[in-house]
Amino acid sequence: MELDFGETRAPQTVYVLSSTGYVIQDYDRQLWDGTTWTTVAVVTGNADLSRAIDISGHTGSKLRLFARKGSTTQPQYARINELEVY
Repeated sequence: MELDFGETRAPQTVYVLSSTGYVIQDYDRQLWDGTTWTTVAVVTGNADLSRAIDISGHTGSKLRLFARKGSTTQPQYARINELEVY
């Protein structure tokens, strides 16, 4: 999932919300610096329906959630209900 801010921003916190039974387990939060994606947070073994990650101190014009492993029942799929950026 990718979110384009339209300009360079400095997000502080990113929330990922998923559904019961379909919690995304492993994923990276990445910011686009105009040339490349930079990983600013790595999540592994997640079991929370809603997870907040502090990414303050980083800037970018786009934010990407790069899924590496979906739920325990369907690890090949990542289901994300909502992505909030503050």
